[in-house]
Amino acid sequence: MDIPDWLRYLLLGAGAVVSLVCVGFVVRSIKRLNAGIQEFEKELEARQGAPLDPYSALAEIYSDQAKPKRRDRRR
Repeated sequence: MDIPDWLRYLLLGAGAVVSLVCVGFVVRSIKRLNAGIQEFEKELEARQGAPLDPYSALAEIYSDQAKPKRRDRRR
């Protein structure tokens, strides 16, 4: 069974668009990750090698995640 040329090119075009969107997501994710790494390195420099308290860091992460959830529930 032959696929019409217009359908083949339509599917190829749609695949190309989806691929470009995925590449855009990857690039944005890499930029966000690099920004987080730079921020972490600045925090390390500010502490001047002092050990990281894992419990306070974990509490801070949980509090940051809880803030958006609270906003969504109020709306």
